[in-house]
Amino acid sequence: QNDTASVQRMADAAATSQSLTATALEVIQLRQAGQAEEASALMESIVPTFRESRIELADMATTEIEQVNHLQGESDNAGNLAMTLLIASGIIGSMLALLVAFCVARAIMRPLYRLEGTALAVALGDMRARAPVHGPRELKRLAESLNLMTATAGKRTEELRLSNEELRERNRQLLDARGQAATDPLTGLLNHRSFHDSLREEVALRLRDGGVASVIMIDVDNFKRVNDSLGHMAGDHVLRTIASTICDVVGDQHAHRYGGDEFAILLPGVGRGEAFSIADRLLKAVKTRVRSEDGGKATISLGVASFPDMASSAEELLYRSDMALNWAKSRGKNRIGGWDQVEDEERSMITVPHSMLHDA
Repeated sequence: QNDTASVQRMADAAATSQSLTATALEVIQLRQAGQAEEASALMESIVPTFRESRIELADMATTEIEQVNHLQGESDNAGNLAMTLLIASGIIGSMLALLVAFCVARAIMRPLYRLEGTALAVALGDMRARAPVHGPRELKRLAESLNLMTATAGKRTEELRLSNEELRERNRQLLDARGQAATDPLTGLLNHRSFHDSLREEVALRLRDGGVASVIMIDVDNFKRVNDSLGHMAGDHVLRTIASTICDVVGDQHAHRYGGDEFAILLPGVGRGEAFSIADRLLKAVKTRVRSEDGGKATISLGVASFPDMASSAEELLYRSDMALNWAKSRGKNRIGGWDQVEDEERSMITVPHSMLHDA
C-alpha cells in the first residue's frame, strides 16, 4: 500500500510539472508576442502551484531518501547476518568435522591400541594373549591374523618345549648311562676304564703344557683270607669302607677301583714328595678306620710313581706304580713302595755279583 501511494504521489507530481511546464511555455509565447501584462498575470497565477509542487517534490525526495536509507540499513543488517551465519556455520562445521574425526580416530585407535597390547604380551612370552576382533574390517582382519599367528607360535612353542624336555630326559639318561659305565657299582668309585682314560689325558696334557702328575696303586692286604673266612659280603663291606676312606683323603674325583681288591689314585699336579705324603695318610687312615667283621684291622699296600721323573708315558707310569706296589707287598705288606726303591734294588742286584766276581 505504501508503494502504491508513493507511485500515485509521483504521478500527481509529474502531472503538476507537466501543467506548470505548459503554462511556462505559454508565458514565453505571450512575452514573445509582446503581451507582457498577460504574461506576468499568467506567471503570477502559477507561482502558488509551483511553490506547492516544489515543496511536494522536496518532501517526496526526503521520503525516498529515508526509504533508501532504511533499505540500506536492512541490507547492511542482512549482510551482517549472512556473515554471522557464514562464520557460525564454519565454526559449527569445523566442530562437527573435529567430532567426526575424533570418533573415527577413536574407532580406529582403540583396536590398534588393543592390537599393540596383544603384540606386546606375546613378545613378553604370553602365548595365550588374543586380540579382540572388532572395529573396521581391515583391523578385524589384522586381529584375526595376529591371533592366528599367536596360536601357531604357541603351538610351536609347546612342541619345542616338549622336544626340549624329551632331549633333557634323553641327555639325563645318557649321562646316567655314562656315569654307570664309568662307575664301579659296588664302591661308587670311578672304574678301571675311567682311570685309563683319565691317565692318558693327564699325561698328554703334561707332555704338552709341562708339569707333574703321580699315580698311587693300592692293594688290600690278605683280602682273599677275608673272603674265604667271612664271606663275600664281609669282603664287600671292607672294599666299600676302604673306598670311602680313600675319597675322604684324596677326593672322589681322583679315586678309582682298578679291579678286585685293587684301587688306583691319579693325582694331577702332584710330584713325588707330595704323593708319598698322601700315600702315608692313606696307609694310616685305613689302618685306623677300617675293620673287618671279625674285628680285625684291615691294611693296605701302596705303590707310588711320578711323571716325568719316574716315567715318560702313561703306560710307563702305570707299570712303574704297579711294580712299586708289588715291591711293597713283597716286603711284608702294610707299607708304601716307590719306583725309585725298585730301581735301587735292581741296581744293587746287578752290582753285587760284579763285586763278588772282582773279589774272587
